[in-house]
Amino acid sequence: MTGYAALTLHQYRRHQTRALRSERAAVFLVREGSKQMGLQGRSAGFATDRLGLIPPRLAVDIENRPGPTGCYRAVAIALPDDIAEGFAGTGGEPLQATASRRAAEAFERAQILLQDPLTPVALKDHAAREVLLWLSEEGIGFPPMPRPAVQDRLRQMIGDGPADSWTAEGAARDLGLSPATLRRKLSVEDTSFTEVLTDVRMTYGLVLLQSTDFPIARIAEECGYASPSRFAVRFRARFGCAPADIRTRANERSGTGFERSGTA
Repeated sequence: MTGYAALTLHQYRRHQTRALRSERAAVFLVREGSKQMGLQGRSAGFATDRLGLIPPRLAVDIENRPGPTGCYRAVAIALPDDIAEGFAGTGGEPLQATASRRAAEAFERAQILLQDPLTPVALKDHAAREVLLWLSEEGIGFPPMPRPAVQDRLRQMIGDGPADSWTAEGAARDLGLSPATLRRKLSVEDTSFTEVLTDVRMTYGLVLLQSTDFPIARIAEECGYASPSRFAVRFRARFGCAPADIRTRANERSGTGFERSGTA
């Protein structure tokens, strides 16, 4: 996926997700509740009205904690690689929160621009850089971004179409590799095609559970599963809870509208 995307995320139960990987960098603002993040032996907390970053292609432990009303709510803006790379390796700390008023105001402006399909991409780029510049003033930035590994390329490719009928042979062909070479390279990276495919699909399912009111059956289909029960089994194996546990209150509402805004 390229360009920008803004997501409004809801969660109604305290839950920790380990080794969650985002293929794209993101900046987020907690609107209700709090977030705890862990990365490479370090951790940080993000209370209500705090901004922070999610680095790309790194395994991050995340725990979302609902506030007094029983809801965790945050807005996240996914960034194009070239924008994030411009702020990588500058010495900023990725696991750090800020309540900077000016950074928050810049974030709000960027979110509004993303919702406007008539806003030129150059202006969206400017708005995103403004947010990251204010964060850098607070000592917050992305770590150096290494060259994407084979599994990174595979994850991004699957992420562009998680419901597609993926096979190792087809993925290898799309990556310009033989199936044997793909298996060997993934083994060196301590993973496999099936593990990558399942993790990308489950991560996408988690995002849909948090950001839409889609019925679980539809989310299963969006993730490439014809059977909701099979999706639920995979989801529980990955995240340690049933899909419905993520949004118990949302299951009591009807509607199928996205709360995603401003894709470009």
